[in-house]
Amino acid sequence: ATRAASEPRENYLCGGQDSNPADLPEASLSGTPTCGGGGGQFASALFELEKCGDYESALRILAACVKENHAGGLIRLAWFHENGLGVPQRPEQMTKYLRQAAESTTPGYAESARVHYATALYFGIGIPVDRKSALQLFRQTANAGEADAIHFLAHGYSAAWRNPDGSFLKDPELSSAHAGQRPAKEARP
Repeated sequence: ATRAASEPRENYLCGGQDSNPADLPEASLSGTPTCGGGGGQFASALFELEKCGDYESALRILAACVKENHAGGLIRLAWFHENGLGVPQRPEQMTKYLRQAAESTTPGYAESARVHYATALYFGIGIPVDRKSALQLFRQTANAGEADAIHFLAHGYSAAWRNPDGSFLKDPELSSAHAGQRPAKEARP
């Protein structure tokens, strides 16, 4: 892993000797970057920048997402803060951007942001635990038809985050209560 950072980048989109400017993503960093005006055109450019480790350029696009209140970009910026990509790893900053994304109206992204933010509230990720507010947000989002919110309410977990060992953050008591069963630890033979 230490050596990998100094190895030449194989991806021709990273601007090395073999890069072909005609093959680069259409998104440009010249002038004022935009987040896509609600359409999410920024996503492919961000993906390529992230693969190349060019977090500075990616953060320029994400700064535009913050200004435009674009939920997709805000979720991505939250992910940068969660993982320390180009910025310090700060869960509280991550949750701040998730909250902003959850309050946005970006079609196709705001609903997902609400599930992410509700998960953070429920498990206390970067914010104090507030299960009452989290469940209210999950129910509201589920009533709007968001499949991940419906899944959380039925099973007690969301794929929004995982534990360090790769397992899902899960509340088995919520899933058992929802199913009308006792939690496994209280089950009787």
